[in-house]
Amino acid sequence: MPCDASCAHPGAPPHQSGLRARLKGEITRPRLLLGTEARPAPAVLTTDVFGWTRRDLQTVVAYDLLPVLAVAAVAAVDIAQWTGSRQPTDAQRLSYLAVAVLGLAGLLLRRRAPLAILAILAVLFKAWGLLFFPRDVQIPFSPVLMILVLAYNAGAHTRGRRALAAGAVLVLFAASGVWVAVQGGHKVGDNQLPLAVVMTVAWLIGKGMQRYRDLTASLRAQTFQLERERDERARLAVALERARIARELHDVIAHSVSVMVVQAAAERKALGHERQQTREVLEMIERAGRQALVELRRLLGVLRKTGDPLLLEPQPGLRDLDALLDQVREAGLPVDFRVEGVRVPLSAGVELSVYRIVQEALTNTLKHAGRAPTQVTLSFLPESLELEVTNESDGPLTTRSNGGHGLVGMRERVAMLGGSLKAGPGAKGGFSVKASLPFESLSP
Repeated sequence: MPCDASCAHPGAPPHQSGLRARLKGEITRPRLLLGTEARPAPAVLTTDVFGWTRRDLQTVVAYDLLPVLAVAAVAAVDIAQWTGSRQPTDAQRLSYLAVAVLGLAGLLLRRRAPLAILAILAVLFKAWGLLFFPRDVQIPFSPVLMILVLAYNAGAHTRGRRALAAGAVLVLFAASGVWVAVQGGHKVGDNQLPLAVVMTVAWLIGKGMQRYRDLTASLRAQTFQLERERDERARLAVALERARIARELHDVIAHSVSVMVVQAAAERKALGHERQQTREVLEMIERAGRQALVELRRLLGVLRKTGDPLLLEPQPGLRDLDALLDQVREAGLPVDFRVEGVRVPLSAGVELSVYRIVQEALTNTLKHAGRAPTQVTLSFLPESLELEVTNESDGPLTTRSNGGHGLVGMRERVAMLGGSLKAGPGAKGGFSVKASLPFESLSP
């Protein structure tokens, strides 16, 4: 059954009421456990006591017990050193003790039922004062302090009609005090008017705290929503980039399979009627290759988005880097290209990924760094292929370009090849993108 703010744990702090209580179910994320890790957590006294977490206990202590203990200390002082205007009788002391106990019990429950506790204790205190104290006798201070705490609590934890009702209770309480003072021939400004002003201030402070909590909960909800949308956009960008990589690799794989099929068919025909067993093996290879091409075309249909252009030209590789650099130079970006080490043969998919990484880096450099000098270095090391694109600008290479998703696309391509990517400020200033691709995963 769905739960609203009224179902919140009794130990929940004030800032978890209202909007945050409704968001609690969304914000709480379950912890994922793997295989043998899925074990029930042992009961620990400091983290779970009778179903209450440590945070619940801390909340009860901070928001319930401490204020009650403070008021109880004032009540103890009242009993030990009477703060009324006259020394009390035995009946006044006993009645005060009973009222103090009831008032402290009400303070413990004030956040659960703010309006009811306020109305009950206001009537109790007023009736106690009228029955046990003459009009010219001042009552002890602790009941007044309790009323001020309840006035703040009513402002902080009531809304709508309940807030209006709580305000009416406070007005009647203050008005009855003024009426008693007038009937007794006392000046209203001596005690009752200041008490009414202080109660109003306490109620207003409570309302202000309520608005502050609502604003905080709203901002947290917006922050959570923005973070969730950001994560969704990031996941979508990764999915789109992976689909784009898969579409490009389809062409590379289809070309390789086509070559295998053509060569197997040519060899089968060249054998004539001799070596029948070899002809059957080649025919099997040819059929399997053609079936693989059919499945690849179906896969491409799934990956291709509606409206995507059909690319008929071959996918680019290292041989096309010079043409790419010439295009970038014509756009106004000075680029220096350098190859270090002895070139080794690479598969078409690897060359395509290297080309796309350089293309993304240069396109984003052109957008953010303008005409900043840029260096592209391709290093063939004994165990890996190192690619580095650096410029003299502080602009990050993070925006989309050429249908890709900037660093997201670069990371996906490098991860696909078992390598690593580093992007950030360069050692000598500017911005640098470094990709390391191990040869053990690049061999054609």
